[in-house]
Amino acid sequence: MGRAFGPRHGVLAALIYAAFAGAAWAQTTAGGAGKTIRLIAPELIAPAPSSGGLQRLPALLPPPVARKAIKRSVVGNAAHFRLLPLPIAEAAGLFVADGYRIALAGVGPPDRDEKCGDGWPCGALALTAFRAYMRGRSLRCRVPDDRPSGTEIIVTSCFLGGRDIAAWLVEQGWARRSGEAYAAEDLAAQSHRRGVYGTAPSAYASSLPSISAQVSGTP
Repeated sequence: MGRAFGPRHGVLAALIYAAFAGAAWAQTTAGGAGKTIRLIAPELIAPAPSSGGLQRLPALLPPPVARKAIKRSVVGNAAHFRLLPLPIAEAAGLFVADGYRIALAGVGPPDRDEKCGDGWPCGALALTAFRAYMRGRSLRCRVPDDRPSGTEIIVTSCFLGGRDIAAWLVEQGWARRSGEAYAAEDLAAQSHRRGVYGTAPSAYASSLPSISAQVSGTP
């Protein structure tokens, strides 16, 4: 015995019929000149494909990130000395400790990739010598009470065991003096051809390639 169809089944059948009829009508009339495709059931039938070709649009790139300028602040004599633990050297005369990024006043550290003489990596060796000199020991530096932002370098003087660290660097030839200070130390380094003014130290000759590679890969 057949099952009777109610009003809901009739409506569904009508929608399905209209969908198929609309699709068939759209296919038969799409090629006709001057005729417009009209979809009877747009909620069921996808729009007819465009006759034009696909156009590849350029990828959307993220907006460029502006690099923040590095600010250098020279510390005056009014600032207090503070003991800074566990310094981490970035170059000979440039290090980070206790939230401060510090450049020693009166010296110009060589670039880490700088070459001297016949091409030996004096910049890498200067950084290695500076790290060995500090050995993670606490430094006494004149710094402001408030720690600066991450884009600020504090230019100041620091001491290790009562010795001026900048004077040691210049005297050993691992940094050049900048300004009027440390003239005697710089003259001594040049006269004895130490550090950047001389040849590759023989004690490091066999390990220079590995030292240069390690320093170049250090952030």
